[in-house]
Amino acid sequence: MTSTDPADHNEGQAADDTTVEQQVATGRERPRAHARGTTRRPGSLPISEGYRGLASGSIERSRLGAANRRRGAEAERRLAAWLRAHGWPHAERAVRTGYRSAGRLVVDPGDIVGTPLLVWQVKDQAREFAEAWLDETEQQRLGEPGSVPADLGLLVVRRRGAADPGRWWVWLPAAQLVALVADAPAPPLSRPVRLELVDLVLLLRAAGYGEPVDDHVDEDAERAGCLHNSAYVGDIDAVGDGAR
Repeated sequence: MTSTDPADHNEGQAADDTTVEQQVATGRERPRAHARGTTRRPGSLPISEGYRGLASGSIERSRLGAANRRRGAEAERRLAAWLRAHGWPHAERAVRTGYRSAGRLVVDPGDIVGTPLLVWQVKDQAREFAEAWLDETEQQRLGEPGSVPADLGLLVVRRRGAADPGRWWVWLPAAQLVALVADAPAPPLSRPVRLELVDLVLLLRAAGYGEPVDDHVDEDAERAGCLHNSAYVGDIDAVGDGAR
């Protein structure tokens, strides 16, 4: 028998409201009918915007890292080819050999091999971190404990807008440059020096590094001018994009 008492109706409505509030509070809603013939699989649940943002950011960083590696490898190949034409016929891009193990660290020998007594590191990035890169280059120059260090550790940075590797910047400690030019022990100088690769190669060849090259290559180097006025000595942070 159905009750017609208003009080009973109000009590029933209040109970329904309480049930709805409990369902909302606990995250459980009333069952909803799906469209005919459709089912929702666990794998098709919508992805939250926060998770979607994290996933897309991770993918973007991965793509950026891959692009940087491709640019770096191309810069290494171009530098090796340039060096082969300017006195180092055996210059080649190095195969990656640096790795860590449980009890030993094998030091990376640099990015270019086939240039005796010289260690090269090559960078092609829009932003320069020359100070950190020079530290890495020095570790490569020193080699493993107990080994004979290379004479020079040379950091080559691809110059924006310069297709010719001879126009790329080379960073090295000022002490090493003075020792190269003066043929004397390196003085205690702490600041780095930057100059164009073609200028550094003139100094290297004058100091006896490399092998004889064809006369037309020497003439090209002479036409390029001795030391181009490209040498820079000073704080790394003082070199901005405009200097590139």
